[in-house]
Amino acid sequence: MKLSQIFSLLKIGKRKNIEDYIFPNPNKATLTDKVFIVCDGVGGENKGEIASKITADTIGQYLNGIGDITEIHLKFAFNLVKQNFENYTQLHPEASKMSTTLTLAVIKENSILVAWCGDSKIYHIRKNKILWKSKDHSLVQHLVDIGEIDEDEAANHPKRNVIFRSISANTKEEDIDFYLLNDIQQDDYLLLATDGIFEQIDDEILIEILNHENEDKAKLIYTKCEGKTNDNYSMFLLKFSQKTLPFFTKKTVIISTLLLFTFIFAFFFFLNNNDSIIKPEKKEDTIKSNNVDIPILKNDEVKKEAIFESKKESLENKDNEVLKTNIKKMETKIELKKEKLEIKNSDSILKKINKTETIIDFIKDSTKIKSSDSLKANIEKID
Repeated sequence: MKLSQIFSLLKIGKRKNIEDYIFPNPNKATLTDKVFIVCDGVGGENKGEIASKITADTIGQYLNGIGDITEIHLKFAFNLVKQNFENYTQLHPEASKMSTTLTLAVIKENSILVAWCGDSKIYHIRKNKILWKSKDHSLVQHLVDIGEIDEDEAANHPKRNVIFRSISANTKEEDIDFYLLNDIQQDDYLLLATDGIFEQIDDEILIEILNHENEDKAKLIYTKCEGKTNDNYSMFLLKFSQKTLPFFTKKTVIISTLLLFTFIFAFFFFLNNNDSIIKPEKKEDTIKSNNVDIPILKNDEVKKEAIFESKKESLENKDNEVLKTNIKKMETKIELKKEKLEIKNSDSILKKINKTETIIDFIKDSTKIKSSDSLKANIEKID
């Protein structure tokens, strides 16, 4: 949803001064603006022109600095207005009773948030029908609600300018009504207007103007009111259209969509073909041969068993290698021990042999000595 046209009026009528005020300035409003305000200051000596200006500028400037505006932001903006009223009346005590009506529209992504207080009006119009309009906070509206007068009598009632609510230093949050318009379509209109507009224009004339072949709707309304309307008359008339994507964006979306569908089709085609190849027909869990049930391993079980055997074989190979290595180590140790033992034993034997040979030699020597002595003795005996 976007703005396609903006029509505005800010006219004095037959009054001596203008107490209406609209935001943004009629000469500065653009199709990218999101906040539109129309106020009608309460006249006389109560500084209505100051009240309408303070209200519209305070709310408009505050909301323009916010992205996604909600009802909470609007309530905070109204509190800022009350503070500015108090600041002004401290310097100008004569303006302590100043007040103003209010109509406000916040254009969101797919809806319009509206708020109002007093007898200024908001209309949502489509072709030949008024889909929705705000209800005045006025005496005549109250009389209509209770059945004392009808709509035609209300338009010309002598007390039609008497209102029960307005924006002032004493305004409460509950004095302001809110509504969210969700159904905005191509060529819909939204009208925010002070009561001076409706001195000469009723609902039927308004529909005729909006359906007129003349595209300058502000000029048609001005022609109806100028020179005839006693009060100031001001308005914003907003026309809407649906957002359209640029050509290159449309083309990109179309191509992306086609590619997406192609990918999805190809994926499911491959999936179906793949399933027909790898998925065998269902078989019984067992087959009978010679009256003996032979278990049939399913694909998953075959895979699991194959993996298990592979791991088992790998483990066995690993264990064999470890065992072989350990045996080699043990054999090496045994050989070393044997060699050490042989060396040790040979040394011991040699020592024993040496000792034996020494003893034998000693015995021999002793025998020789003993024998020679005996021989000598025998010889002496003989002699």
